Amino acid sequence: MSLFIAATQRVRTVHNVSGPKSRSNGLSQDWGETPLQPPDIHFQELEELFQRHAAALEAEVRALQQAHETAQWPSAWKQIYNWKFARCFSRQKIWRNWAADAAAWGLLPDRQYPNRGNQVGYEPSQE
Repeated sequence: MSLFIAATQRVRTVHNVSGPKSRSNGLSQDWGETPLQPPDIHFQELEELFQRHAAALEAEVRALQQAHETAQWPSAWKQIYNWKFARCFSRQKIWRNWAADAAAWGLLPDRQYPNRGNQVGYEPSQE
């Protein structure tokens, strides 16, 4: 069952109840019988979700690199690969925002570019 369908069914179930009940503690919903999940369960499932999708995305990227034989590219192309790769990644709003949050919290490893063999890529829009 897709996440969308499961969420839709959950919303239908929640909205079919007779009305809000008083909140007895911070761990149950105002209505319905399904208790709220504690944060540790939410973040455990969130991490599992990210790991699963990260593994699939990495596999697709590696397959694309192999199909395009990037290992055989001239060194001039390889020198700007990391910069162009990071630009492609950061153009996706959700990843750019999440990466900025992680960087602000100091959760990312330090990187210094350009470094041995890497350099900023040429973008026509930078002129």
